[in-house]
Amino acid sequence: MHESIAAASEGGEPAPAHGPGARHARGRPRPRSRLLALALAGVALGGLAVAVGSAAWTDQVWFAAAASTGTADLVGSIDGGATWHESASSGAIELELPAIADLRPGQVHAFTLSIRNTGTLTASLTGTVTSSGALFAGADPVTAVLSGLPASVAGGATVTATLTVTAPTWTGAAHQGEGGSATVRVTGTV
Repeated sequence: MHESIAAASEGGEPAPAHGPGARHARGRPRPRSRLLALALAGVALGGLAVAVGSAAWTDQVWFAAAASTGTADLVGSIDGGATWHESASSGAIELELPAIADLRPGQVHAFTLSIRNTGTLTASLTGTVTSSGALFAGADPVTAVLSGLPASVAGGATVTATLTVTAPTWTGAAHQGEGGSATVRVTGTV
């Protein structure tokens, strides 16, 4: 009966019924074929794992925030805050002081200036004084000096500075009857 089960080998010779070639002759796969089949199954499983991994659910979360710009707007007062003046120049105020009548040699006049920031942002402050007229020119002129201006003013806050107008001690009548004016300009920068 062994002879009827045995099949011919590849070369046309009958395969042995027992021994190393007998297992292959009975239709069982060779070990090399089994390894190849296992390798192909592993590749197929790996591909399935990638396909399953790439088919995962995705979700997104979005955040939004409203934004607006702040403001810095300066107004000024020379009467202690009773009257506020706004300049036509954006970001700056110009305060023209009342005339000083009958200025005498050696006389000093000090003016308190109030600066308010009606905006929402802190503004850095710089101040300049511009003078004109014969009284502020020539030999021994009258001087106008701004002092005490803070470096900044917060939104909604008020600060003060002082303008001091000083007439030197003149000899002779060189400046008698002369006139002039001084203007203070305070600029706010954000």
